[in-house]
Amino acid sequence: MTAAYAILFYSATLILVIGLIVKIKQYATTTAPLKIPTTPAPTTKQGVVLRMAREIIFFQSLFRANKWIWLFGWMFHIALVLVLVRHLRYFTEPVWSWVALIQPFGIYAAFAFVAGHADKVRPHVMFGGRGFGCIGLGVGESERSGGIHGSSDRGKAGRAATSFAGGPR
Repeated sequence: MTAAYAILFYSATLILVIGLIVKIKQYATTTAPLKIPTTPAPTTKQGVVLRMAREIIFFQSLFRANKWIWLFGWMFHIALVLVLVRHLRYFTEPVWSWVALIQPFGIYAAFAFVAGHADKVRPHVMFGGRGFGCIGLGVGESERSGGIHGSSDRGKAGRAATSFAGGPR
């Protein structure tokens, strides 16, 4: 029985490592979906801190690029913080009063997690539009009709001609 567990462990580890390598390679060769401007860069330390704070806390470039993904990303992260803070009740004795006060909001965090993952579906699909989409794949009507991924026309605006690795496609 121990040998079977050892074989399962090594098999699972091998699958994990191979899958990780494949995903890293896939990520490195995927074209950049959003052009995020990085200039003009701040020149003072305070400017750098403020710009980083806006980006880390408010996802400013994502807000400019895609408001739907920004909204659902925010919902997901707020729910995540709520869930993590609620778990403080397992590590503090006595439970802090403010942790006890937020306990009833845990069910809303679960709904926000589900809604926060809804950014995988196009908004027109999610809200009853005419489009067609697949949950988790982000396949919408524009992709099926030759939109972002399926078109051979590389000259349309919004398409990046370089990969994350920096080379051409």
